Amino acid sequence: MARDLRRNHGLSSGAQPTVGCGYLYAVKRIRDLARSRAVGPNPSFTEFDLVKTLEIVDKEEMIGRTRLSQELGLGQGATRTILDHLERAGLIKVERAGCILTSKGSRLLKELKSIVRVGFNVPHTIFPIGPYNSGVLVSRARRKIRKGIEQRDAAIRVGASGATTLVYREGKLLFPPDEIASEELSKKIIEIFQPDEDDAIIVAGGCSPRVAEAGARAAAWTLLESTER
Repeated sequence: MARDLRRNHGLSSGAQPTVGCGYLYAVKRIRDLARSRAVGPNPSFTEFDLVKTLEIVDKEEMIGRTRLSQELGLGQGATRTILDHLERAGLIKVERAGCILTSKGSRLLKELKSIVRVGFNVPHTIFPIGPYNSGVLVSRARRKIRKGIEQRDAAIRVGASGATTLVYREGKLLFPPDEIASEELSKKIIEIFQPDEDDAIIVAGGCSPRVAEAGARAAAWTLLESTER
């Protein structure tokens, strides 16, 4: 089960993710791209959409802009701007048949996936945060979390209903700083995420799957920022 989950979410089986210069560079590169937007009205995309674009292009190997726009849940204009940013950075190549990931883009995405796993579907019956819930796991991030308030607020800022943070320590799931989760909840969450020691798990809720996922990504990014510093 753990090996299959790691393969599905971008980790090689049996491998422990390591935080190194490559990972820190990947975080900084995405942030710089998001901040390099032209002066004018704020476009309707975030740095999390940049990462998701890379993930979709990587998964599909070749995808057209119209379909990519649908997958992202963004308009054609925002999608075009995202592709322009990523292409100028050398992370994707836009051809007549569609978009493909470059070797540089593949390496950057691999670094991000080495520390963050996204796209976990968490049933509403487990965490009634919103009509739709999405989970993310950040490897070895337990010590970066205080009470989970920063992660909750980051999720809310991008439109999510809220977010709940848990950490995995000595075989137990805890609500920060040290409240032990119930045995029933722990069993269900561990089955879904298959965490390792000191991993952080964040579940965000929203009015749609995209909003819930955006909330989870935003919450996770607060931990990536603290790692970079």
